[in-house]
Amino acid sequence: GIVFNPGKTVACWVNEEDHCRLICRADFGHLQSVFGRFCELNKLFTAAVESQGKTLMQREELGYLAACPANVGSGMTASMRVVLPELTKDPFQLMALCEELGLHARSGAGAASVRGVVKWEIWNRQSVGCSEVQIVQRLLDGVVRLIDIELQLSAAGQDHEGGKQLGNFVLPAVTPAFDAWLRAQLLASPEDVKDTENFKYLRFAELPPFTAKHSSLMRTVLNPSVFEKLKSLRGTRTSKGFTLSNAIQPGVLQPRLDVGFVCGDEECYALFPDVILPLVRQLHQFDAAKDAHPRAPLDAAQLRVSDEEARKLQQCVKSTRIRGVRNIAGLALPPGTTREERAETEGVLKKVFGTFAGELAGKYTELGALGKEEVRALQDRGVLFQSPGLLQVLEGAGGYRDWPENRGLFVNESESAVCWCNEEDHCKVIAMEQGCDVVSVFRRYSELSAAVKAGLEQEGRALMETEALGFLATCPSNVGTGMKVSFKLELPAMTYDPERLDKTCRFLGLVLHGSGGKVSAAQNNCWEISNMQRVGLTEVEIVHKVVEGALRIIAMEQEEAAAIKEYQDSLAAEKSAE
Repeated sequence: GIVFNPGKTVACWVNEEDHCRLICRADFGHLQSVFGRFCELNKLFTAAVESQGKTLMQREELGYLAACPANVGSGMTASMRVVLPELTKDPFQLMALCEELGLHARSGAGAASVRGVVKWEIWNRQSVGCSEVQIVQRLLDGVVRLIDIELQLSAAGQDHEGGKQLGNFVLPAVTPAFDAWLRAQLLASPEDVKDTENFKYLRFAELPPFTAKHSSLMRTVLNPSVFEKLKSLRGTRTSKGFTLSNAIQPGVLQPRLDVGFVCGDEECYALFPDVILPLVRQLHQFDAAKDAHPRAPLDAAQLRVSDEEARKLQQCVKSTRIRGVRNIAGLALPPGTTREERAETEGVLKKVFGTFAGELAGKYTELGALGKEEVRALQDRGVLFQSPGLLQVLEGAGGYRDWPENRGLFVNESESAVCWCNEEDHCKVIAMEQGCDVVSVFRRYSELSAAVKAGLEQEGRALMETEALGFLATCPSNVGTGMKVSFKLELPAMTYDPERLDKTCRFLGLVLHGSGGKVSAAQNNCWEISNMQRVGLTEVEIVHKVVEGALRIIAMEQEEAAAIKEYQDSLAAEKSAE
């Protein structure tokens, strides 16, 4: 049965999939009032159940229980129906964007439409491991972001403005004042040889009037005094044609990026040290102006993981992955490259991959040759990089121009050795496997890195590196070793308090992400931890740091699990005594 109030803004379903479903709704975007009504309804319902001598079905570790495990935890689905005519033109892109935002999307009411425009229902992916307030806030932030993007796409309907050809390039919607300033900068910017129909490079005539939404490290480094100091360089280009404006463009267009600065070629590191070195110092706690990045052979024999440590890792580690950045000297990086030079980069790497032998031997596949289902399957297995997304640094950096031309991946037979071509960097080398054998993964990573270097030397090429910074990369966060060591850990007890887990990781010099990597939620209590620092330490030191951090987190997980069990046992004893 069903009960509802006169205005049909509150309803309760009885004996459908669960004993009772509490529902609050309203027309238009009154999310705060709907949530307030839901809180009141939940309070009244709980009191009414208790007045009948009953209790709600719940457990300490899972929260509310349900007929379907998908509904445990808060048991709450927070949704909004939104009309998105522009985003509807590419529903796969819309759903991928929602996934980045931690949301689901489906066409509403069986693809009901308003004047031919599909209404989309947007709702939370995660219902356990976060509070009800966090769920509603994530939905609100996500829908606001989708509407911003919808308005950007709608504004792109005109082919030109003020005589300047804009094509399909879309500026962001940040604030009215900032948007007006940004459009004026775009219209005043000269044509750039790197421009395409879908992307334009801007020249900023003055320091951007950053808003409260702009939170990247670039924004904190590029203060008025630094910008004034670099004034003479604003018209200067590297030999590949990359400028300071090009470098800061992603952080200007995308307010919530972590770094917000990219390099278009290796000369950027010599031309813009007043921005790059402070970024490296903040990101890695390493002062490249005073110290040189340490070098040591990539030797798995130098790793020290005892049998006891391996046994402890095995209790929580589900998979191990090591990824490194390798770029080719003399060729422009993805944000600064041309179509011709991108093809040249792919051609060189294809020859390099052809030299791999033994366990590393495999096959190179061009991204454009893969169907959508193949792409999704490879991404789900962690073998392929993510598709273009409006929340990613490459979107504002010009890294998605001519997608998917001259991008691809090399994979060995067992999918334990992978190389990505022309994604964020020229090449990312990746070693991975299920389980916790980090020594085995590091050995394969070392061999793969050596094979790339040897193959490039056969082609008369060299890796992009300097004495002070080590390997160079598109993003300053990846200089030095260019290496990211990550474990996927199953942490059911620690999942109860993700903020504490995140603080612990930061204290240990680690970065915490959901089980799908950056901008993802924890699925099945699994979290990814990885090293924060990539320069100023050797590769072996980084691996040891991640191992030590993982062991500390596993110990905390076991302590927390024991405390939860003790509490549950005490509750069971009290109930038995009654």
